[in-house]
Amino acid sequence: MSWVILLCRDTPVGEYKFIFAQLERLSAGDTIYVNYNGTRYTYAVTRLETVNPDQADKLIYPFERPMLTLVTCTPVGTAKYRLLVVAEQVNPSGSVPPVAIPDDGKSDNSGIGAAKMPANSPTLLENISSSLLSWKG
Repeated sequence: MSWVILLCRDTPVGEYKFIFAQLERLSAGDTIYVNYNGTRYTYAVTRLETVNPDQADKLIYPFERPMLTLVTCTPVGTAKYRLLVVAEQVNPSGSVPPVAIPDDGKSDNSGIGAAKMPANSPTLLENISSSLLSWKG
């Protein structure tokens, strides 16, 4: 199954507000894990590409294996371009069984090496706003 996931990197609130914050630091060969329906899917990054917002055709490309494409605005804080991170599924494949994720009732997937994102940390915009509101200049 192939996926396209779109998310703003500077969404000011919510549990996933930093999830794509450093997406541009990925490079070909890096690993991305996606946990879905109790299965961990492993993808290897094949390319990064920066495109114009009207270049939706860049999301259509031939593939032989399931693919994952992550899309976000770039540079951070603007909507000038879109960053595409394209990755090929390497596991589960036809020859390697999927890795089952233990259901321990915790949403952070503890016990399988997943790091919890700092969702409660304030964003840059929240920090600036708070500073301006508290300033008595």
